[in-house]
Amino acid sequence: MKKIALTGGIGCGKTTVSNIFFQKFKIPTIDTDILARQAVTKGSEGLKEVVSHFGSNILDNEGELDRLKLKKIIFFDQKQKRKLESIIHPIVNRLLKEEVSIISSAYCLIAVPILRKDSEILSFVDRIMFIDCEESIQIKRTLHRDNLDLELIKKIIKSQPTRVELNQIANDIIKNNGGLDKLNRDIQNLHEKYIKLV
Repeated sequence: MKKIALTGGIGCGKTTVSNIFFQKFKIPTIDTDILARQAVTKGSEGLKEVVSHFGSNILDNEGELDRLKLKKIIFFDQKQKRKLESIIHPIVNRLLKEEVSIISSAYCLIAVPILRKDSEILSFVDRIMFIDCEESIQIKRTLHRDNLDLELIKKIIKSQPTRVELNQIANDIIKNNGGLDKLNRDIQNLHEKYIKLV
């Protein structure tokens, strides 16, 4: 089975793309964001480690991780961001391998929001699909979708790999600046390509 990394910055449309792949072709997506959430669920070893480093004020009233509070720390401090990644990434990698082992389709998508040239996951996947769009569209979509202020959105975009960097490591690129008709055509073409590769 081929493993395709699906990447792109915040607001580029990764979820929309993965939903179309599933709805039209029944291609499953493993979302590493969801795995990262599982890594720090209430009572987990991952959450205990995060609290040990960042302090118990990172929890909400129910003892769950306060994600917005954590975002405001890590996207304004790269050292803290790297520390969080060093806690969560090993757990995510283990969960990812477990999920892949039970999939039986011709190929699967692995949604990875932050994919760098030195990312460990590169040795695990067969290809990289980059969902690209203009930064102004990223900001507009994220403002519409998430309860985040503009300054934080810009910090998140700045912390992620640039469009140039992702273009350099991608095998396949979908430009998602326009409407759904073009997006559906691009996805259809890629699906046919991946089936041939398999």
